Amino acid sequence: MDLVIFGAGASYGSDISNVPPLGNKLFDALSAFAPSTWGKLPKKYSELFQKDFEKGMETLSSEQNSWLPPLQRTMAAYFFNFLPQQTNLYFRMANLIKESAWNLRGSLVTINYERMLPICLTANNLQPILLPLPYEIKENVIELCLPHGTCNLFCSIQASGNLTFSRLAFDGGAVECIIDDSKFQQRLAHDAIPPIMSYFEPQKSNSSGTSFIANMRKRYQELVLGSQKIALIGLKVRSFDTHIWNPLAETNAEIIYCSGKQAGSEFLDWSKKRRRGKTDKILEGYFADCFDDICREVGII
Repeated sequence: MDLVIFGAGASYGSDISNVPPLGNKLFDALSAFAPSTWGKLPKKYSELFQKDFEKGMETLSSEQNSWLPPLQRTMAAYFFNFLPQQTNLYFRMANLIKESAWNLRGSLVTINYERMLPICLTANNLQPILLPLPYEIKENVIELCLPHGTCNLFCSIQASGNLTFSRLAFDGGAVECIIDDSKFQQRLAHDAIPPIMSYFEPQKSNSSGTSFIANMRKRYQELVLGSQKIALIGLKVRSFDTHIWNPLAETNAEIIYCSGKQAGSEFLDWSKKRRRGKTDKILEGYFADCFDDICREVGII
């Protein structure tokens, strides 16, 4: 089995327009999108977010944790709006996966909050399967693992009013994926529980869908450890994301890394320390530059 893992740089580099920003531009984008929430944060916090979004979220969580649920719902609304065009590389890859039947021998992982990848899969008649597993391997399904959740997944339970404590965990049993815009907006407006989407801070914690996320991260580890080849696209090395990087350090799979020259150098340093004696390959370009090479490496073409 082979595996493709998409980070923020993959979505950002998947097209020339209508793509979500990288983390260093996310706060400005959220402030413009939601001036009454993100745009009104005190200067103390806004400066932290602009400097390092994850550190800003971590500080806000420790000092004003009751602010997080409404901010999280607004962030989900922002990411929900990104709709891929047919020029998007996700669409192109989904088409090649369908043509080559790669879905019968490979799986996909995305740590991103927007839904461009699943939209492109379904547009190419590939139904993303999340949990529970196992599932029957068929020509029109593909496994998609979401270790951080995504903007349009919700717990089946709902709650009204304001959540006083952001760290109060809601499970809710079944998980609901909402793709209809009006239903999504209604759920955000009337449900105090945020979508199943990890907080964008170093711990990547969740206040909703905790069992779902735990199972997703367990499945992620199984996929990484069980693969022969793994392509990492647009995923910068962040060693504190241990749930992502520890399995990558342990796997015997060959890793094909694509996230630009500088990130590639950082990955090489990490690989020399954490993956001694294992074979990895670094592609110096970005997603668009190395698209065909990535697909060849993991057998999509």
